Amino acid sequence: NKVGQASSLSAENTQYFSPFLPMETERRHLPHWIQEGTTYFITFRLADSLPKKKLEKWKEERDQWLRTHEEPYSPEDLEEYARLFSERINDWLDAGVGSCILAEEANAKIVEQALLHFDGDRYRLGSYVIMANHVHALISPLPDHELGGILHSWKSFTANQLNKLTGNKGAVWQEESYDHIVRSPRQLAFYVNYVQKNLVQSGGTALARIDRLEACPTLPIDVMIVGRGGGSIEDLWSFNEEVVARAIAASEIPVISAVGHEIDFTISDFVADVRAPTPSAAAELAVREKSDFEEELSLYRRRLKQNLKTMEQDFRLRLSRAAHSYVFREPKNLLRQHRQKILGLEGKMGSLLRFGVQQAQQRNDELGMVMQFRMEQRAKHDRQKLQGLESQLRMLNPLAVLGRGYSLTRKADGTVIRSAELVEVGETLTTQLAKGKVVSNVIEKE
Repeated sequence: NKVGQASSLSAENTQYFSPFLPMETERRHLPHWIQEGTTYFITFRLADSLPKKKLEKWKEERDQWLRTHEEPYSPEDLEEYARLFSERINDWLDAGVGSCILAEEANAKIVEQALLHFDGDRYRLGSYVIMANHVHALISPLPDHELGGILHSWKSFTANQLNKLTGNKGAVWQEESYDHIVRSPRQLAFYVNYVQKNLVQSGGTALARIDRLEACPTLPIDVMIVGRGGGSIEDLWSFNEEVVARAIAASEIPVISAVGHEIDFTISDFVADVRAPTPSAAAELAVREKSDFEEELSLYRRRLKQNLKTMEQDFRLRLSRAAHSYVFREPKNLLRQHRQKILGLEGKMGSLLRFGVQQAQQRNDELGMVMQFRMEQRAKHDRQKLQGLESQLRMLNPLAVLGRGYSLTRKADGTVIRSAELVEVGETLTTQLAKGKVVSNVIEKE
């Protein structure tokens, strides 16, 4: 089965974009909105996944759009950008252009392992699909982790592993990724459906994880009923699928399974929180009697009335105490006390600052004297060492030996003469003296 297990990104922990929370706008090659804790739908693609001519025209049109739209971008601007450029990119990607190395399961597995590696640690990963030349995923970064850093780690790791496996070199991924901030449960459901369509388009061969329950619009939801009326085993078979069972089991929202008639059983019945014999029975289990609601509402009304009365008495008592407190009776005395306290603290702070400056100056003088003494000692030691090395060098100098009356005789080829046997009569020799040289001919040797 190409469909993975249920994700850590659920309807309860999905945070949508809010215009009232802090937000950053980042612009590299594309405009991006960033908001901490928000969920994103991202797309990143192989380096050769788009036709060169189309991509050049697309970049030209995009650059023209960026020149005519100034930051900060409005929500309408970003929606227009997505419609004109991001959606067109997705259509081209779906055409399956390029090497499509992710069509090989071994290559796609590398990408899937990278997506799942830090799921729940650095981010919550929702539905994803790994197509032949691109990847779609829903992701919600956790605190202290940014979307850009997560994408960089995915691309860097998978690029190295894919190049090793395929024997290729060079860039694997396009530098720029495409991200859409998720604004509502309805939009989250749209992106989950889009991932599902990509999986269908691949003929079911792509690696994917489709979490239908993650996209349930929350109003909020207290309970979900997963069910269908009667039918043949073929009609009810979808409730035996692994992906459905895993999604029900992973749901943090309570699930009532109500499939078929009372005699019908599916895998969904065994993983749900409660099994109902029919959909009608599930509705009766999920919704209480009207009289129970009316009785509970009456109880809440009495409690609220009593609590309001108690709060009123408490506020009256606190107001009375405040009116007779020292602060309201003698405000000038209280102000005078605080002023004297501030003056005392100012004097104490000044004394501490002066003492601290004196201590620092004294310490600085001591360190200066120590540093000067150590520098003089080091200079004296280095001078003595240099004089010793100079004496040794002078003793080893061959010219110093010649200065004591010795000489050095060589043949025409530079060979040093150490014995008369090395020379021939009539041969020309050069003798090096302490000052100058002597050239001689051999007349006789003994």
